[in-house]
Amino acid sequence: MRILIAFVLVGGSVADRYSRGTVLRVSNFGAGVTQGAVAYLLIPGNYRLWAVVVLAAANGALEAFTSPALRGIVPELVPGTAIRQANSLLDGYSRR
Repeated sequence: MRILIAFVLVGGSVADRYSRGTVLRVSNFGAGVTQGAVAYLLIPGNYRLWAVVVLAAANGALEAFTSPALRGIVPELVPGTAIRQANSLLDGYSRR
């Protein structure tokens, strides 16, 4: 859990320093690559557990960049009167 908190702090600072849209694109692309790699390893059935664990950890680290960038981009995309509703939609999405 401590590692996740550290990654979220780093992800938040990266999302504040760079374009949130770019951070979202890069982190979602990386998540797609790691998930595709896991599928590639698991479908044939002859995989190494350590490789799946490393890819899952990388996917979790990328999520730590996605979440702060997504939270920060909401005010840029939604009018001021709808920010509360948009954030509540994100809360429902993240709890699935």
